[in-house]
Amino acid sequence: MCVNVSVVKKKMGCCCFPLLLGIAFHLIIFLTSNTFEELWTSCIISAYPVGHVVSTNTPTDNALPRLPSMLFSPSPCLSGSHSPRLLVLVTCAPSHTAARMAIRESWGLSSQGNMVRFVFVLGLSWSSAEQRGLEDERVLYGDILQASFHDTYRNLTLKTLAGLKWALSACPDVAFLLKVDDDVFVNIPALLETLMGNEQGDFYLGRIHVGVQPIRTPSHKYFDQVYKFERYPPYCSGTAYVLSTEAAQKIMTVVLSGVVSLLPMEDVFIGMCARVANVKPSHNGRFAGGKSVPAWQYCYQHALTAHHVLPSEMRQAWRSVEHGSPCFALFRPYVHFGCSVLSLVEGIQRHLGLLNADMADGARSR
Repeated sequence: MCVNVSVVKKKMGCCCFPLLLGIAFHLIIFLTSNTFEELWTSCIISAYPVGHVVSTNTPTDNALPRLPSMLFSPSPCLSGSHSPRLLVLVTCAPSHTAARMAIRESWGLSSQGNMVRFVFVLGLSWSSAEQRGLEDERVLYGDILQASFHDTYRNLTLKTLAGLKWALSACPDVAFLLKVDDDVFVNIPALLETLMGNEQGDFYLGRIHVGVQPIRTPSHKYFDQVYKFERYPPYCSGTAYVLSTEAAQKIMTVVLSGVVSLLPMEDVFIGMCARVANVKPSHNGRFAGGKSVPAWQYCYQHALTAHHVLPSEMRQAWRSVEHGSPCFALFRPYVHFGCSVLSLVEGIQRHLGLLNADMADGARSR
């Protein structure tokens, strides 16, 4: 019997194309997955030059002379078995009343059976009327921690350190501390599930930035004249990161030693102190970092945090997590990919919108 080779090749080609297409699709899914992000970031961190650690001192003018004192603070946490498992430190500007209320009425409601406690960390307001309003807010809600420095961008590091100082003193039995900005939505149930089993030892989790270069332009918001190396050591984005209590204690020991130059970029500074303390950061792509999360309920259900969330959007995001129908199990492995694509598309749309606006302004000026 004769075999028509050309026919066989044609049939094999017809069979191979869908197979190759399927392999390519799943390869793309893997390369955009949180698992690949974690593996890739871990490899980069392991390869980071040990010599490029930190700008260290014998204490200098850039070292922190002492931690700020507290003007007023919430009641201490319960101790022992009654202690919360997670303490959330929300860094917030005094004027951001709407942001605080939105958090209290959304993901801040998720105490998970007293497993979670929320505290807003602020500096001093420049307005006496605003300061009086904060004192009324403190009495009403009991969740305000205010330290004795003026609340400015350059004092963000002091704000975070004030929160960590109070937490380690007033809530020593909590397992984890979450530092988060007030424009970030947090999926508390998903975060608690992620933290399960990591109570012991050093733990520093978030979206890691690797290879970031200091900005040397004096007029820039992130200007840095202190750090002398070409690149910062790896650090977790300051939008949201988790520290185990043990890791926070080690970092604060380094802070108080004064061997690390104080920087206004609090996430960079915490990353430097963590490196000196030998606390290794861990990456999780479900922390949004500087990226926004598309306003799709499955993205909010999948993400651990979402950045650039307006007060008006916080409640909707929480309803998506608390009351939204869950994604079918079959599609869950693809949610991270889908949300990444949606985020990319939204970013392109925003960029094109800005370009169109600039072109329109240019046309009007002519």
